[in-house]
Amino acid sequence: MRLPLVRLAQLAALFTGVQIGSTLVATRIALDELGPMALGFLRYGLAALCLIPAYLASARTVIAPTDKGPLLLLGIGQFALLAVFLNLGLVFISPDRVAVAFATLPLVTMLAAALLGAERMSLRLGVAGMLAVAGVALAFSADLAQAGEGLAHEVVGIACVLVATLTVATCSVLFGPYLRRYPTVQVGTVAMVSAACALLPLAIGETWALAPGVLSAATLVAVAYVGISSGAGFLLWLFALKHAAPTQTTLLTSTSPLVAALVSAWLLDTQLRAAVFQGFALVFAALLLCLGQKRSTVPPP
Repeated sequence: MRLPLVRLAQLAALFTGVQIGSTLVATRIALDELGPMALGFLRYGLAALCLIPAYLASARTVIAPTDKGPLLLLGIGQFALLAVFLNLGLVFISPDRVAVAFATLPLVTMLAAALLGAERMSLRLGVAGMLAVAGVALAFSADLAQAGEGLAHEVVGIACVLVATLTVATCSVLFGPYLRRYPTVQVGTVAMVSAACALLPLAIGETWALAPGVLSAATLVAVAYVGISSGAGFLLWLFALKHAAPTQTTLLTSTSPLVAALVSAWLLDTQLRAAVFQGFALVFAALLLCLGQKRSTVPPP
């Protein structure tokens, strides 16, 4: 029996959470040899190249002139601004802490959706959001506690991640009307290409890092993974946003900090603690609440 679209959307959002967590670690590896702007350009340039064949092979709808500008801006916000602030955050703080800060995305999306009139507030989703944030905070509480006075030096990194979070939350809500009008592949490709074009001027100052023979094999693999997975991940993200509410979709990505911790322990030799698994129990409880929530969007006028 085929799964209903809303369940497929939830699975897509869960996969996106895994992709986000693993990509944060790969990004941290690549930033040892690449600047944050150059890496952002390579990431979304590769992602766009992966999406273009699907775009050319798919049925497309003529984009209304009044929708072209907003779609381009949303692509720049969702990807170019995200890449800039998230990569800068990873320069200052570790992937697991970036993931903890980014895990506030469900609550920020919930607030943005309510303020923009796209979704009704729900007590169930509110409790799920608080459980998810509490879970990821608990998962890394020991690391944050050990930071002590050094935590003050991470303020810039945390601020960058929170700006990225606010940007993604707002764009996730605003993408909704365009996903209802146009095919997912079409919207995704336009957004990726616009982001890559916006990042190119910022990456020019870092072109020394793009010279042939400069990058190590580990960095090349990390860049390839980040770019290709971003293309596939964003298509799944848009599919989830199209068939599930923005708040529910972002809640289902709350596994990303735990994925980041596990992958960091594997590739970067960071230490795992029992608190990680205790935090996962809270995140899992939030996911169960989220999966049982029916879509509660505000009907368009």
